[in-house]
Amino acid sequence: MKYVTSSDYIDLTFAVLGILSMIAYYFYNYFFLVKNFNKLGDKKFSAKFGDLYDGYRTDTPKKWALIKITTWYTYRRFLTALNLVLFRHVNIFFQITINMLLSLADLAIKVDCNPYKDKLAGFMEKFNDYFVLFMSYFMYLFFDQTISQESKYKIGYVYIAIGGIVVIANVFVMFFTMFNTIVRWGRNYIKECKLKKAQEESKKKPLSK
Repeated sequence: MKYVTSSDYIDLTFAVLGILSMIAYYFYNYFFLVKNFNKLGDKKFSAKFGDLYDGYRTDTPKKWALIKITTWYTYRRFLTALNLVLFRHVNIFFQITINMLLSLADLAIKVDCNPYKDKLAGFMEKFNDYFVLFMSYFMYLFFDQTISQESKYKIGYVYIAIGGIVVIANVFVMFFTMFNTIVRWGRNYIKECKLKKAQEESKKKPLSK
C-alpha cells in the first residue's frame, strides 16, 4: 500500500482513529458491564445505563451471556472491517468465505447464549441471521465460476426475492408488535380508569350516609 498524496495520509489517520475508538469502546463496554455485574438488574442503574444492554435479560443465569454477546458484537464489527480493508487485494473468494464464517459464528453465539428478554425479538434475531448466513452463499455464484450471464440474472432474482421475504417478515412482526403494545397500553389504561372510578366511589359512600 502506497501513500502518495496528503489525502491518503488523512484517510489513514481517520481510519486508525476509527479503529482505536472502536477498540476503546469495546474495552469500556466490557469492563463497565463486568464491574457493575451485580447491578445490571437494578432499576436505577438500568435507567441510567440500560442503553448498553437494552432488550437483554439481566437475571443471574443470563448475565454472562449478555456480556458475551455484547463483546461479540464489537469483535464482529472489528473483524468485518479488517476483512474488508486488509484483504481487499486478496482473492475475493477469501473475503466471502471469511464473511460467511463470521455470519455462522454470529448465529451460533446467538443460539447458544439466547439472552433476549422478548421471545419474539430473539426469534427474529435468529431468523434474520439464518437468512444472512444462507444468502452469503449466493455471493459465490455472482463471479466467474457462473459463466452464463443469464444464470447470474436468475440467481439475482432469487436473491432479491429472498431478501424481500425477509424484509416483509420483519415489517409484519414490527406492526404486530406495535399493535400488541397499543392493545396492552389500552387495557392498562382502562384498568387504571376503572380503578380510579372505584376508588372515587368508595370515598363518596361514607359521605352519603
